[in-house]
Amino acid sequence: MLTLWPKFSLIDKITKIKVSRLKSLQRITLGAGVVGDSGQVFESHAHFIADKHGQVDVCRHPSVGGSYSGVSAMGLLWSMLPALGQRKGIRLVKSDVTKPYNFTLNCFDGHISPQESSSSQPLSSKTFEKGYMANGVNRIPVKEGRIRAPLFLPPGDGPFP
Repeated sequence: MLTLWPKFSLIDKITKIKVSRLKSLQRITLGAGVVGDSGQVFESHAHFIADKHGQVDVCRHPSVGGSYSGVSAMGLLWSMLPALGQRKGIRLVKSDVTKPYNFTLNCFDGHISPQESSSSQPLSSKTFEKGYMANGVNRIPVKEGRIRAPLFLPPGDGPFP
């Protein structure tokens, strides 16, 4: 029912999200969540209406409500806000770029709110990862004089720009 591709990608690349085997014009809610490096929880949700074939493709179909509206392949990520009960004003900041974020995506029947989703059983649930470093990249701390910074080296012999 719920498919994601790829299961891992860099943070600025699209994760394709599709829902199939729905009824024609069925209303669904997709909810995304992630726990930040400091334990803070962020979430978003979007309402969709399946097409006549019983499918929703987040890259092509518009969200008709929720955290964002319109067509946005990564709308469920960029529209994330602190979950209910979290301190206001916190931001999702990555402190360790060597470890990816682990996102959870749930598909619910009907157009529901985040409060209702906590007590509802999802039709389908998947996880996926978004990282800041591609596989094989080496992170080397640089400490030279007054310079303090990480150096990221891609795999291979180069030349690198």
